[in-house]
This record gives sequence, C-alpha cells and structure tokens, in this order.
Amino acid sequence: MSKKSFLMLILFSAFILTAAGAFAQDAPKHPLFFRNDPSKYMDAKYPHGGAGSVRYMSLTPSDTMKSQFLFVHRGVLMPKSGLGEHVHRKMEEMYFVLDTTTCQFTVGGRTAELPGPALALCPMGSSHGIYNPTDHPVEFINFGVTLENRQYDAVDFAKENDLSVRKIESPPPFLWNHLDKNALHPVPAFYNGKGQMYIRSLWTTESFRTNWGFVNHYLIPAGNSIGYHQHKVMEEVYYIFSGSGRLTIDGATLEVKAGDAVTCPIGSSHGFYNNSGKDTEIISIAVPLEKGKYDGITRNDDLTKR
Repeated sequence: MSKKSFLMLILFSAFILTAAGAFAQDAPKHPLFFRNDPSKYMDAKYPHGGAGSVRYMSLTPSDTMKSQFLFVHRGVLMPKSGLGEHVHRKMEEMYFVLDTTTCQFTVGGRTAELPGPALALCPMGSSHGIYNPTDHPVEFINFGVTLENRQYDAVDFAKENDLSVRKIESPPPFLWNHLDKNALHPVPAFYNGKGQMYIRSLWTTESFRTNWGFVNHYLIPAGNSIGYHQHKVMEEVYYIFSGSGRLTIDGATLEVKAGDAVTCPIGSSHGFYNNSGKDTEIISIAVPLEKGKYDGITRNDDLTKR
C-alpha cells in the first residue's frame, strides 16, 4: 500500500469513527428511550381498510408497562391515505396530527376537518378513522390505552379506500382539541423544578372510559426544568413535541429532541431540564393503575447540575 493510500485509509477510518461517535451521542442508548426514525417505519397498506398506506413505528417498550397503556405510534399518513373506519371494543385511541395540515377525522361515523396540530379522542366502542386528503405526507401520532389485560382488538368496516369520500361536518361533532400555546397557564417550580413552566390539560380522566388519566401540554422555557419526581401509581410517557433538552430517568440523563419519547414506568423517577436556549414543548400522556388515582413524590432535585 502506498503512503498516500495509507493516509487516505487513516483519514477515512477517523471519519467513520467520528461519525459513529456523533450518531451515538445523537441517539442515546436506553431501553426506555425511542427516537422517531423514518428508516424504521413499517409500511401498512390499506390499514383498517383505509386508503393508500400509512408508515409508522412504536415509541414505547410495551413489555415494561404495568398499566393499561398500550402504545404510542409515530408515523406519517401518506398523500390520499389514512386509517379506515374501525372500532375497538376494549380499548380507546387518540389521533394527533402534529403539523399545521388540515386532516379529516372520523369519530362515531361522523367526519370533520381539523386544522393541526390537533387531537381527536376515539372513545371505546366508537368507530373512528383518519384520512389525509392532501398531496403531501402528514405527521401524526396514535395513542392507545386498553380496558384490561393490555390486549389490542379491532373490527374493520371496509377492505380498502375507506373514508376517502365523506360528508364533512362543521363544527366537529365529536371531542377534539387543538395545541395552542396561548391556552397554557404558568406554574412555578413544578415538582421543585427551576423557574416557571406552562401547562395545559388537554384531556382529563373524565373524558375516558378506560383508566387513561390525562394528556397534558407543557412548555418549559430555556433554563427552566420539571423537577425530579416519582410516580408509584401511574405510568407516563414524555413525547418531545418541539425543542430539546436533558431528560433524566432513574439516574440516567439523556439528550432529547423533537420526535423523541421516553417511557416512565411505575416507580421510576424522572424530570426534564431545558438547557437548549429555546422553549421546549412536551406532550405528557399518563395512565394510572386505578382510574382517577395520581401521585407525585418530589425528589428535591431541579436537574440543572446533571
């Protein structure tokens, strides 16, 4: 091998090692951490008899959960595609369109167009589906919570191309919500965290038929935190909607960014510090072991020195 070739090999190896190190830093290794990664998406054709295809992945480790929290699915509704109308007898879902696109949501057999970012509750026993009428992919999340035994069930209404042509109603004849920063309210030192953050409960337990507890919208300004705390009667998933920061769970501190999800099982200690210099928004989804039962044990650590 010539001297020039040897030097090129050394430089190439150094590049690969540097890139690998950067990737390892970018995607922390932790069994409760998941990063939205389109290269890992599954491609579902005519899902629930819907039109076209939907691509998605799971962001939760289902084998570690003790409550009836079943999944958080993150993916894209491809153009002119969607999830066909179907019903769950023993679970409920929530569809969440992440961007500003208007999508067609069907709940209880009735359809409305909702401007994103928007969420629609699909109650247990109520038929539902979603359709993307646009010419571009739409980013979305699907949350699922079961009634018992963590068992998924579904009955489809059609074989394919369902919901592509529907009568659109206005106002929406079902429960829905919109992610709106102006609706947040300030809370000082949340779980003894640093500074002030902003909170809004998008959904509370009264809206659900399962043990589903809440879906909350948090905004943590730069330099502030959700203090380190523990839940012994509920499980929680933090989904980073926008921004970045450091999320600590059971002593491990992870660099997280938009599209990441961290599951906080029963008994785990967790919190978040925004060290990014910009606001960070988090969607918190919680399911207690018993309907309406919540707890929060403060660990007196604002996490700013982790």
